[in-house]
Amino acid sequence: MGQTEKRTRLARLLISSPNAVYEELKEYGAEVRASPYAAPSDELESKLAGRNDPLIDLALASYGSSEDEIGRLYKNAKQPPIDATDASYKQGVRLAVLANETVASKSILNQFPENVIGEAELAYVLKDADWSEAQTLIENPTISADVLKALYRGDKIAEGIDEKRRMQLVAISGRNERVHTCKDDEYGPDFTSRDIHKAIFEMLETVPTSSNWLSNLRYLLEQVDPDQVQTPDSLDAVLGRWSVDEKGEPDEPSDREPYTDTGLPERTDFRCLIAALYGRSWSSDGFVIHGSPDDEDVARRCAYYGNAQLDVKAIKEGYERDGATFAFAAMLNDSVLLNRRSRKLFEDECMTGRHLHRYRRRCDQLHKRWPSFDPRPTAEWMIEEAPKTEGLDVRLQEQVSSLADRLSAVEKKVALLPWLLVGLALLIVWRR
Repeated sequence: MGQTEKRTRLARLLISSPNAVYEELKEYGAEVRASPYAAPSDELESKLAGRNDPLIDLALASYGSSEDEIGRLYKNAKQPPIDATDASYKQGVRLAVLANETVASKSILNQFPENVIGEAELAYVLKDADWSEAQTLIENPTISADVLKALYRGDKIAEGIDEKRRMQLVAISGRNERVHTCKDDEYGPDFTSRDIHKAIFEMLETVPTSSNWLSNLRYLLEQVDPDQVQTPDSLDAVLGRWSVDEKGEPDEPSDREPYTDTGLPERTDFRCLIAALYGRSWSSDGFVIHGSPDDEDVARRCAYYGNAQLDVKAIKEGYERDGATFAFAAMLNDSVLLNRRSRKLFEDECMTGRHLHRYRRRCDQLHKRWPSFDPRPTAEWMIEEAPKTEGLDVRLQEQVSSLADRLSAVEKKVALLPWLLVGLALLIVWRR
């Protein structure tokens, strides 16, 4: 935007309705995110804040870029409410600030939200604020990496956080695109992404091995892209400590089949996931695979299935030995899915319905990294699912259309009813 356009925009917004300002500030926020060093206007935000309109303030909290103005709005929203309506509005403003994706785009060294609300308030949000506020913050893709690292390590601003709350925040962080974004390029590695993933692995080395921690960590690890993990030199310690719970007890035997993707007991299934994700490291001699196809420990076999170069013969042998467990681990292996022949064999012979959701997410990860990779399935049994769904949609639309026609006919009849009643009254009068 040129200076004239900026001035006329400011003049227009100063006399526009709050609804119109709200909608345009959405566009303004998108402009700032697209061009952070050219688009922001502290003057515009300051003068709009001067209107003291609740809807405009909410828009600024959501889409504004000024640290000072947004910080002031957040501070005002922390004041005691005067009634229930005011309480709801003030929490809405706080949530808008914590969800704001614009303000962080202006800073090279992203410290959001500490640069807006301060370190003490940030710690309060993580530890004691209403759950919706903590969740909103952890799901914000522009959050500072330092916040995530502190959460994973349980230190600094996250030190002393309630264990249950921390577990739940760790789990939902898996939905944050910040965890899945790696900007390695020809100029060097993305050290921020690497630090986040190092902190994730540190949790496997340090947190209690309880069933609750296992469930929440599993949810996080299921979202992680295998290409972005930071692998250790050895898996011995981690696989060993997760073989038993915090009381030193292994999986309890059960007559029922466990509800896991592998069909294995929950703890064994989790060890297989760890091994498939982290089962390869780099040494001066090249890649080291922390397992083999004939290892007695099924988790070590998964380290091999998830990380070794697997050809068609190895895929057939792995599936023959471990079935669903092989499919569970091998779908994390690039060599299986990036080769069209091995991918088709894998989909035709190894995949089952229980793995479909996880497999689609894996293909989306590869497509994000390699745009030429087609995430659509190649196996006929998987392709056939689409027409059935489309047919169902068509039939549903036909039924809705038919219902609409019937309702329209009823409405027409109802519209004629008053005239019929008038006609009936006139007939009665005439007969008299």
